Amino acid sequence: MTSDDPMSVFRLHADDVLEEMFYLEAVPQNADCRTCTFRRRVAGQPQPCTRPQELYRCDSCGVFLECRTCCLVRHQQTPLHAIKKWTERKGFFERVSLRDLGHIYQLGHGGAGCHAATEVVEVLVMHTNGIHRVNIQWCECDRSNGDTRWRQATRMGWYPGSWLRPKTFATFECLRLFRLLNVVARCNVRDFVTTLERMTDSLRITFVPDRYKIFGWMYRQFVYLKRMARSGLGHVKGGPRKAGWGAAAVRCWACPRPGVNLPDDWRDEPENTRFKYRLFLGLDANFRLENRLRLKSEKKVYEGLGEGLGCLAPSVHYFNHLASGITEEEAKACMAFAAITQKDTRLDHGLRATGVAGCSCTRHECVRPLGWADLLKGERYISMDYVFWASIVGEQLAEIFVTYDIGCQWRINLLGKRFADVPDEIRPADDAMPTINVALPTQARCGNDGW
Repeated sequence: MTSDDPMSVFRLHADDVLEEMFYLEAVPQNADCRTCTFRRRVAGQPQPCTRPQELYRCDSCGVFLECRTCCLVRHQQTPLHAIKKWTERKGFFERVSLRDLGHIYQLGHGGAGCHAATEVVEVLVMHTNGIHRVNIQWCECDRSNGDTRWRQATRMGWYPGSWLRPKTFATFECLRLFRLLNVVARCNVRDFVTTLERMTDSLRITFVPDRYKIFGWMYRQFVYLKRMARSGLGHVKGGPRKAGWGAAAVRCWACPRPGVNLPDDWRDEPENTRFKYRLFLGLDANFRLENRLRLKSEKKVYEGLGEGLGCLAPSVHYFNHLASGITEEEAKACMAFAAITQKDTRLDHGLRATGVAGCSCTRHECVRPLGWADLLKGERYISMDYVFWASIVGEQLAEIFVTYDIGCQWRINLLGKRFADVPDEIRPADDAMPTINVALPTQARCGNDGW
């Protein structure tokens, strides 16, 4: 009697399955061009094959055999399929490219010919089934309307590695696959590119160009573009460059936002229930998130993609504010917290950032737009003030409740001397200034005034 266990059933048929796998690694006896599945016919007569002794198989299409002529005809518009050629002398299928078979892919026409195209260019395309060398022709007729080469490639689903004369591309399908592997399986760029190289030539006999750095650049650009598309900034007049600060950040769905999740008469709410429309924020710093300098000769400020559109404060504007020469008064020593005095004692040699200052909502701990910034030397007021005021840019609420483990010290002069140093871009207008209450978290204890 057989068991319902899949492994038990497999043991009974393992030998037969292995034999069938061997069947796929060879061709039937007496196979020739007449066994081609897609023989072309002209006027009802079979067209003779150019090389009837050669048989090919496309792993992307199926396991059927076909001759060279039919293989080229069928793949006129699919230049990135994995082709294998049966070699009688070696007795196995070896991978070949459509380029080696004489295939030329026409950009701008979906593979069809362009009467004005002249130059044949060899490019490298990274796809989910490996790295392909492809012979292409750029469209040069009136159909292109003067489009640049990167635009022609992008419209065919190929993302360019450069923008003037691109020679390396990655398909959108390949970039989307790595995006999922990176998020779900924590796959990095090096392992993914190495996998594509092994799929192209597992034995490393032939030369496979190294495209590790280029793929990393393409992936970062692709993720940025997807982020802009999902946040709706692609429909903003002028594009993402004209969008406001923090426009691409994902906001907390529970925090009150007028015009989004609040009733029209929320300002007329009685005082005893007005707390429902209060914004609760939390401030803190993390000194474990240090970042070392890559260039020892200078402290270079890196400006990333989508600067100021997400949760990170705009680096150029932020560091210019830190370098503006603003001096801080000596803070009163706090027995329970040493974060204030660390601004003078914390070592920053060889570090680009000694930590990260953050502002998040206390409802679901979602990071606020522009709510992250690097700390240059300890938890200074100038950094925490910038993060706080930047995180409430554009807010129309009447009350904000802030918890901070050194709030007993930080609240002093928050709306006084230090408020005058807040940059105009993030400073709220006088008529839009909310009521700000500061308190310590419930687990915090202070030894000075008993908060």
